[in-house]
Formats: sequence, structure tokens, C-alpha cells
Amino acid sequence: MQASSSVRSRVLPSIAIVAVVLATAGCVSEPVQPYQPSFENVQLLKRQAPRTNGVELGVFSGGPTRLNVRGSSALSPVGSGFADYLRGALEAELAKAEMLRPGGGARVTGTIIGTDIETGTGSTARAWLDAEIVVSGSAGERYRRQLRVEHQWESSFVGAIAIPLAFQAYPQLVQRFLQELYADPAFGKALQG
Repeated sequence: MQASSSVRSRVLPSIAIVAVVLATAGCVSEPVQPYQPSFENVQLLKRQAPRTNGVELGVFSGGPTRLNVRGSSALSPVGSGFADYLRGALEAELAKAEMLRPGGGARVTGTIIGTDIETGTGSTARAWLDAEIVVSGSAGERYRRQLRVEHQWESSFVGAIAIPLAFQAYPQLVQRFLQELYADPAFGKALQG
């Protein structure tokens, strides 16, 4: 009986500590990591659209203003939501490729159909982005495509580890989305007119 009481006295504080850590791991509102242009993406963009009269960005809309990650809110570090995040990422890579010009021959707009981060409680997490991209020019629409991509990474049962990993992983999802977009020869052709 005394051994059982001794085990209980050691286990209960441990359970209490784990409960406090799990409870305090959530309830945070922070921006996801800012998007950094990908060298590979910029090179792919240059290869797919070597001759363009410039590209301007229009309105990107739709999508959430925040994503729920185990009780914490992931926010966009630019604009008012994740449509602005996607627009900002595309803008950064077009600028690095020296294609971004106001009044350019091609105008790109986008609509986020949906995006989310799913961390679950296991060792793997994933995020997904579903958006439609439209390229238009003076003669009207040149390109329209709805594209959905997913990104997976190793996560943790512990929220204090899983939440920051999710906030760091979102830019990789957007990088993958843009890579898929640039790899479409029709997108490159539309940018060139």
C-alpha cells in the first residue's frame, strides 16, 4: 500500500506539469514566418517566361485571416490575411526575377479557395493551399488554373514544439504552390503574352 502511494506521489506532479505545459502551449496569436524568395523558384520563373513586357499584380482575395493551430492563431505577417501572404510571396519572386512592373503586359490575380494547417496530435503535420490564379492582358484572360498543394513535416505531440514548427512550415507550403504554378508552361506563356 505504501509503494502505491509513493508511486502516486511521484506520478501526479508529473501529470500536472504535462497538463500545464499542454494548456499553456495554445492561445498564442503570432504571424507565420515571413516568406523568403526561393532561388530555385526564381530560376524556374525566368526559364518559363524569358521574354515578358512586365508583370503587375492585382487583387488577391479569399482565404482566412487566421489559421487555428492547436488553439493558437497563425496570422499573416503581411496585409490582413493569407491571400495577402500569397500575393506578397509572388511579388517577392517576380521582383527577384526582374519581371515586376506596374502597368506590365500581364496582370496576375488570385483567389484562395482554402488553406489550413493540421497538426493533429501525432508525429506528422501537414498544411494545404488551394487557390485559383488568373493571368490577364489587354485582350482579356490568358490563363486560369485552380491549384492545390500539400506540405508535410515532422511534428510533435507536445504543442509547445508543434505550434512553432507549424508557423515555420507555412512558407514552405507557399513555396511549393508557386513552384507548381511556375512549372506550368501555360503560366509562363501567359506572362509573355
